[in-house]
Amino acid sequence: MNNLLTTGFIIVIALLTAAGAAKIARLDGATYPAALTRAAIAFTTLLK
Repeated sequence: MNNLLTTGFIIVIALLTAAGAAKIARLDGATYPAALTRAAIAFTTLLK
């Protein structure tokens, strides 16, 4: 049970970080595909 909660917490943090990276990329003038790429990189980096 504890491992499931920890895994869920890590996934939520990774999703929030990815959303933040995409928002910052869009504010910086990146296109939507570039922002999604940056979000995907942030998400997978946190899961490693």
